[in-house]
Amino acid sequence: HGGNLDSPVPITEPWLVYIEYQQHDQSSSADFWYLDAVNLTSGEVVELANATAGAALNALPRYSAADGRAVWDQLDANGAAVLRMYDFATRITTTLPLPAGAYPVNPVISGDQVVFVDNSTDPSRANEDWLGRRGSLRRFDIRTGQTTTLDADPTAFMAQIAGGQVVWFAVPQLQSQESVKTVPLTGGKVRMIGYYQGIPETNGSIVVWSDAQQHRFLAFGLKDNRLVPLEVAGWPDPGNEFALCGDRLYFAIAPAFDGSPSTIRYVDLT
Repeated sequence: HGGNLDSPVPITEPWLVYIEYQQHDQSSSADFWYLDAVNLTSGEVVELANATAGAALNALPRYSAADGRAVWDQLDANGAAVLRMYDFATRITTTLPLPAGAYPVNPVISGDQVVFVDNSTDPSRANEDWLGRRGSLRRFDIRTGQTTTLDADPTAFMAQIAGGQVVWFAVPQLQSQESVKTVPLTGGKVRMIGYYQGIPETNGSIVVWSDAQQHRFLAFGLKDNRLVPLEVAGWPDPGNEFALCGDRLYFAIAPAFDGSPSTIRYVDLT
């Protein structure tokens, strides 16, 4: 299984998408990788994509799933970055027709919209490996085949979609503070709402993140534009191990404060 403790596990009922791979020595490439989906009801496993040789081994795919589809980035046989999509209803895989010259990474999907980071706009791309690619934030409409720009600033990284809102954190070129940004999925004004410590999460109504300046959880209301510090029973500096599930925030405290590395707590935000 791929990923780490900060990686979301994409599920589009009843399918869960996951990756299996073997790292090549201590490099950023792999000896092989398989992107699969398992039906949580029947146990059926479907292979979405794989690489056992060639250019595709130079980067692991980033992937997302929602509303009956999975989408992921990968390198094709010529080493070009592409986005591929699998429809669980039709069992058909397609390559999305993006504009020439685009370098798509880190896609997320909601309905007929795919949001991705276009690394081709990042002036530092030549010095990045696949783990750190950032760029402008773009949206691909599956129905029309059109690609539009949500944020031209080439600092976007690791977006999420919920409730018609896109949330991501921006990584500047210089050694300045990473920030949390949001914009409607349909496009519009980009808002900077905080400073990154953990990957921001949203349920479509609020955005929650662990703020690097205030050393606490903050919640931003997307409708009332209100920023609220969250109190979690007085625990100091909760850090970035958390998950927002509906209106419930799950979190873990560093063992130095908690005394137990395995305890997960939660607070209801309603």
